[in-house]
Amino acid sequence: MFDKALSSEIIHSCFNNRTDGKPYWFFTHTVKDGKYRIMDVTCAILAGGKSRRMGRDKATLKCGEKALINQVYDTVKHTFQHVIILSNHHNNIYGIDAPILKDVIPIQGSMVGIVSALMFADTPYVFVLACDMPFISEKAFEYMIQQVGGEDIIIPRTGCGYEPLHTIYNRSCISPMLKSIENDRLQITALLPYLSVKELDEHPCFFNRGYSVFTNINEEEDLPILNDSMSNETIREMREEDIEGILNIENLSFISPWTKRLFEETLSSPISKNFIIAKDKVVFSYIILYSVENEAHILNIATHPAYRKKGYASQLITHALAYFKDNNVTDFYLEVREGNMGAINLYTQYGFEKIGKRRKYYTETNEDALVMHLTML
Repeated sequence: MFDKALSSEIIHSCFNNRTDGKPYWFFTHTVKDGKYRIMDVTCAILAGGKSRRMGRDKATLKCGEKALINQVYDTVKHTFQHVIILSNHHNNIYGIDAPILKDVIPIQGSMVGIVSALMFADTPYVFVLACDMPFISEKAFEYMIQQVGGEDIIIPRTGCGYEPLHTIYNRSCISPMLKSIENDRLQITALLPYLSVKELDEHPCFFNRGYSVFTNINEEEDLPILNDSMSNETIREMREEDIEGILNIENLSFISPWTKRLFEETLSSPISKNFIIAKDKVVFSYIILYSVENEAHILNIATHPAYRKKGYASQLITHALAYFKDNNVTDFYLEVREGNMGAINLYTQYGFEKIGKRRKYYTETNEDALVMHLTML
């Protein structure tokens, strides 16, 4: 049974405020091996699940050269100075130099693992991750931590719902979580209406190697995803031999596609810069830009229908913006169909703003185009 007295005692002994007068969300850093590490956020990797669907321990399941949990640990250790593992099934794990702690309450459920991590941590915030998320990235960690403003929970919300196992929790969640567990309410989402919550929408940093950072490995059938992500997929400049593959994507994506001649002229233009994502000779996605002096214009971007929703467009935009910023381009422009909310939302996440409208710009459908602009200083 759940012990209420134990609950109060744990809260009293574990919940400590900062003594330096700074707010919870004032994060300090240390430098090790030439990299900054966040000191005021503990990373907790949950590895105590039963792995029912997999049929064997997921944490130590070897994928490639490393077990899943080692892949997660090797990523987080570059960002966080404090890392802990929560597991009732492991006493030690080869290759992991972090304490392995057991749940404080003998009840199965991710909320128990989360509240246990909050109790063990001596930092105001804990970044909770599952052990079976091979696509997590330092960029996503850093972006989420930058969003902290004193809330109880900072949680991503995608088209698939909330992502409670890639979320930042304040230790202020300890008491409400223990109360929720006492009442046999073990879903994190049930707590959200009663706490201060910052929801994070889709963002380009939530994609890595073409997959969502929230992707987890639940079944044997998921393993090919991981193997595929380790292939030689790269971002590179467009070449003439890529045009046939690009034309295929173009024809599948647009009512009025560019012609082969137009792509050839673009490749030969001194003011164009064009990037693709490809594996071997297969093109997945492409972006075409023209630049003059300190301005660049995104003319065309598309992804093969079979490879959409993997973040390829985001990767190309990120790559292109970084390239042009390094070459002293500060202003970016584009046109987008007024009804293409998916694309508009993507561009808005990068900081593009609507500055005008071109009436009946798309002649094949008489649709208006929104003109969007981004300044990068």
